[in-house]
Amino acid sequence: MRIYISGPITDCPNYRRNFAEAQRILESLGYEDIVNPAELGKVCNTEKFSYAEILNICKEFLRTCEVLLLLPGHERSHGCGVEEGIAEERDMIIMEFEDFVRG
Repeated sequence: MRIYISGPITDCPNYRRNFAEAQRILESLGYEDIVNPAELGKVCNTEKFSYAEILNICKEFLRTCEVLLLLPGHERSHGCGVEEGIAEERDMIIMEFEDFVRG
């Protein structure tokens, strides 16, 4: 099962730490197939991309997943709303991160 982590990035100075911590927790629970969009900058120079281009890349990654996990603050994020809409259209499992890890 491939898991996509969704959370606020724009105007969130600690987003890399938040996503990394979520990924660490998932891995400690035995999940290995995790898509962490906060790591996109390790693959390419995201400063050269527009917001819309980055969102399109993230949407393509999301379409390869079965589960969407929503980090705290997702309800205030435009990008998270877009990702949640795609997940709903695809009948993916959508859960708040805390609920998922509690099991």
